[in-house]
Amino acid sequence: MTGIISPAIQAYCSGQSAEPGPLLKEVFDYTLNQMENSSMISGAEVGNFLQFTCRLLKAVKVLDIGTFSGYSALTMAEVIADDGEVHTCEMDLKHKNVAARFFAKSKYKTKISLHFGPARDTLKQFAADSFDLAFIDADKVSYPAYYELCLELVKIGGVIILDNMLWSGTVLNPVTPESAVLRKLGDKIRLDERVINFLLPLRDGLMVCQRLK
Repeated sequence: MTGIISPAIQAYCSGQSAEPGPLLKEVFDYTLNQMENSSMISGAEVGNFLQFTCRLLKAVKVLDIGTFSGYSALTMAEVIADDGEVHTCEMDLKHKNVAARFFAKSKYKTKISLHFGPARDTLKQFAADSFDLAFIDADKVSYPAYYELCLELVKIGGVIILDNMLWSGTVLNPVTPESAVLRKLGDKIRLDERVINFLLPLRDGLMVCQRLK
């Protein structure tokens, strides 16, 4: 899914931001050239935000729902604590195999655990209040379920980030199941007393929530 700002502004923002390292660039190029639905990759802009958030939280344990080619998991593994853990969930075998190859190349590979299978089943295996950060970037219709599960798994004071919450702007007038679900979830989060949130128009929209209770 592409962003909603102009390509020129996007390029300027990228040029004014930290560049990803060689392995992340390799993942990005491979995804763009070799994988279907390549626009699903989180990319440098979202990656920088994830790294910034991990550093602010001094994150030790993070959750990544929707591995795809492994970009977001690798991004967070770079900056979390030396004894930290990235648990990433993927149910597509091709995506899982691609990500595993890139994880094997990373010097941070021991931090990453790749869980294959339905994310809802995987998440139920984790202890409550055990994660500092959760990043949700998977099938959009399941976002409400992922959000509720993450509210149980993320510690009070921890952060949940949901990608694609603008869905190319179609949440303004939902006409597909995905845009309808995302709009309804956005409305729910805004009124949810368990979190404080803001919707950031970065790329395709990042909903950022901090758990309060």
